[in-house]
Amino acid sequence: METDRPSEPDGEQHVSISLVMPNYNHSQYLHKSVGGMLAQLRPADEIIIIDDASTDNSLKILEAFAGQNANIRLIKRQTRLGAVANLNAGLAEAKGELIAFPGADDHISPTFLRDTAALMALHPFAGFASSSVEIRDENDKLTGARPILYPTTHPAFVSADQFRRMLSGSDNHFLGAATLYRRDALLTVGGFDASLGPMCDGVSARRLAARHGFCFTPGPLGMWRVHGKNYSLAMISAPESTAQIITRLKSVIDAEPEGIFPHDYAELLVKRLRFGIGRIIADDISDEPQVSLDRIADLAGGREIDHFALKLIRWSGPAKRVGAKIWLTLRLRPFSLIRIFLEPLRRKIFVRRD
Repeated sequence: METDRPSEPDGEQHVSISLVMPNYNHSQYLHKSVGGMLAQLRPADEIIIIDDASTDNSLKILEAFAGQNANIRLIKRQTRLGAVANLNAGLAEAKGELIAFPGADDHISPTFLRDTAALMALHPFAGFASSSVEIRDENDKLTGARPILYPTTHPAFVSADQFRRMLSGSDNHFLGAATLYRRDALLTVGGFDASLGPMCDGVSARRLAARHGFCFTPGPLGMWRVHGKNYSLAMISAPESTAQIITRLKSVIDAEPEGIFPHDYAELLVKRLRFGIGRIIADDISDEPQVSLDRIADLAGGREIDHFALKLIRWSGPAKRVGAKIWLTLRLRPFSLIRIFLEPLRRKIFVRRD
């Protein structure tokens, strides 16, 4: 069910771009994150930075950047509002036709705006453009990449119908660290739903993709830093928060008009979320392995067989992380196992970055 597509633009025209970056106590990363926004080969027309009542020396750093760059607007909160509230505040404040929300602890490559905006100019009906990202730790060490499954192997547009067909075997194609949205389209779906916590941008992107389609480039055009204090990781580390988000996620997808998503997608997305949370917990099994393994067992299904299998996995030494992930995969089957198995070969043969 695709929405009406606007006609192709005639001739060359300037499309304004806004960058919005909320920050809370990420002073150690600001030189890289703000520096990345300022280093764009296609400069942003405005940069809005919202400091959410930081208690470190973030303000000092941000004020220095703002004093030296006229297109930076610094908003200083006296009371902390939270990440999602500031995303929506920035969305409301921004004037750009296109808008991105780089993380204060993340980084965008110098070609991010140039490449994503150019792709969206070719496909003016797309809801957004995104790319793959590198994953780095607090010491800037490369630890991985996302998404696990590329929606396309070259810079391209994926229609809403194509996106819906993809969802049976793959998902989680979009990373907020490297996504450029069409602002009007994002406003139409209500921006970011605070009740979804760290899933808010992922759900908004899925809702846009299912209505307008999206653009993707293998990239990577950004970097997602995983350091233990990420908003997303902090929220899903608590079982109560996880349960609330899962319940809310299902209700949001179920409430969509018929035809926007496949009929069984709400259940499938919940299963994939449980799998994703379980993988993160498995990566961090350390001092209290049984606590982590019990949570993974609950996420896998919570049956007696899950707890029994995870207790056995506990005694597998260093292999327990891999064992826990394998059990999650077998129990939840979140994605097409054939797709996951063939993805490295697919990328090696077909991925183009032109």
